[in-house]
Amino acid sequence: HAALGGAEGALGAPTSGYIDIPANGGGVGQAFAGGSIYWSSPRGAWSVTSPYRDLYFVDGGSAGPWGWPSTDRISIPGGEAQAFQFASLFSKTGQQPRLVTGDIRTKYFQYSGAVGPLGFPIGDETPLVGTTGSQQAFDGGVILSRTSSTVALLGDIGVYYGSGAH
Repeated sequence: HAALGGAEGALGAPTSGYIDIPANGGGVGQAFAGGSIYWSSPRGAWSVTSPYRDLYFVDGGSAGPWGWPSTDRISIPGGEAQAFQFASLFSKTGQQPRLVTGDIRTKYFQYSGAVGPLGFPIGDETPLVGTTGSQQAFDGGVILSRTSSTVALLGDIGVYYGSGAH
């Protein structure tokens, strides 16, 4: 907290004491007026600030499906990002944050995430129509994930497929 400016910094004053959280390997959290700090071993201490914290809380925080933070929110070309144990949030400048999880997240990182050819997520993960699996649209394409495989369609064909116009 002190390294982030203390009560005068972005997090502001504490609004809770330390909270033991046994889920997802266990750790400790503390809420502040402008965000929260979480500590878990082996990840260490990371802050989660609004608007990311608001979304994180809706899904259960560190006890939910995202797990513990693995980084602070960072600036990347064109926006921001933050990694968690099982998910990552990305927000293009001026747009709402989008969650990327599971096999889609793994494939997205194989293409260098938001700084790669897929760019930023432009929608949430949605079910595939007529089959099992899911898809997520990005600036530069779409990632399709089924039980048997996860593939990225890049460029115009990927953008077209990801738009739902097919």
